[in-house]
Amino acid sequence: MDGDHLWLIEAKDYAYPEAIAPKDLVAVVAEKVMDTLAGLHAWTRAEHAERETCLKAVKTQRLSVALRIELPGAQPHARRDRQAAAQQTMANYQQELRKSLRRVVNGKVHVITGREDPSTVAWTVRWGEEGRQDHR
Repeated sequence: MDGDHLWLIEAKDYAYPEAIAPKDLVAVVAEKVMDTLAGLHAWTRAEHAERETCLKAVKTQRLSVALRIELPGAQPHARRDRQAAAQQTMANYQQELRKSLRRVVNGKVHVITGREDPSTVAWTVRWGEEGRQDHR
């Protein structure tokens, strides 16, 4: 949350050799957004340590979603044709995600690598090869 603005962020890494992005990635992300919103609303009704955070989240006036994704070819050192293919894939994801979430998102939908210059989001991305070992 950033003031009256709730951000839901999904991070995916498909840039390592054996990784394959699922064909239904947009549906998976959209479902996670809806499930998260439903969970936040449900958790406002119970007494627990994070209840106040849930209450603040559901009272925000603006909702934005970010899919932060690593795709083969999206890296700055990749060949231009691979970068172009990755950029087109990301643009397609963004269009599909906007369409899927149009009834619930009144902010922006971003599909980013996190290395955009200038940044399109209010945070930075740190990435290291050692972190990949954690989710293989």
